[in-house]
Amino acid sequence: AKSGAAFQYIEATAVTETGRANPRQLMITKENVATFADLVSQIRQTAKEEGLANPYLAIQLTHSGRYSKNEEGKPAPVVAVPDAERDPKGVIPKVITDAELEQLVENFVTAAHLAKQAGINCVDVKCCHGYLLNELTGAFTRKGKYGGSFENRTRLLKEIVSRIHSE
Repeated sequence: AKSGAAFQYIEATAVTETGRANPRQLMITKENVATFADLVSQIRQTAKEEGLANPYLAIQLTHSGRYSKNEEGKPAPVVAVPDAERDPKGVIPKVITDAELEQLVENFVTAAHLAKQAGINCVDVKCCHGYLLNELTGAFTRKGKYGGSFENRTRLLKEIVSRIHSE
């Protein structure tokens, strides 16, 4: 907040416990939204004390997918499709179901609502670096409504963004 940057970013905030890249990764929940609101308040207060502009705050919402880890920090990959080249060795990844992906839309929308409640100005839905949403865009061999055709492979991202935008 002391940097003077007019745009500040809270990066890689998980939308579900199973989507965390490590046990200490940020996650916004109904139980901790007040802590996020305190963080926003501290950022804005620090900027004000430094005589700087009121920063525009963004939060990046994510699901780590095959890079997810459990509470002990051990690999607990959640994947669109198994990939022997990329999956952690010695660990059988969990292939996420269409029903679980539909629930994930709700997780992203809830996290966006909570971010707004905390005073954050906008959200960035992370769809890069091989994380779950990015992996789905290349899930040519996945069966069901979230794999195969371009329309299906981009369906989840479009649903998430559309729902966040409309709500």
